[in-house]
Amino acid sequence: MKTNKKGQIRLQKGDYRVGNFIFHHENDYIKVMAISSIVSWRVSLNLAIGTLVSQAIKEKHDNWLSAYAAGTFQQLCIVPDQEFFVKHAELVNAQVDAHPEYYGKERPTDDKEMDDKILREEEELQEELERHSE
Repeated sequence: MKTNKKGQIRLQKGDYRVGNFIFHHENDYIKVMAISSIVSWRVSLNLAIGTLVSQAIKEKHDNWLSAYAAGTFQQLCIVPDQEFFVKHAELVNAQVDAHPEYYGKERPTDDKEMDDKILREEEELQEELERHSE
């Protein structure tokens, strides 16, 4: 994002504007900037949220992009206290539980054998990671 001599915003190649935010594609990231330049952040395209933001830009889902940017902006601009962190963690955990497929996990089932298999696979993965970190 650049501005001209009159202070008007000029979008550049790779920029997409939604309300008071500019989304800019950069190699493996999407940079989100508030027009006021108060806050900006980058989202990796290697994360589920990065892929979702990129897709929302391609499909011009402006309402979703606006809600995402405004929510993140609010979160970055407040001074959090302990209660905020607790509630935030609860919301994040609930969202991960609601959509485990976004994070490479399988949905819980009522099938005990399948649940045991998933637990064994996760334990084996954890053991493998611990062996490699030593």
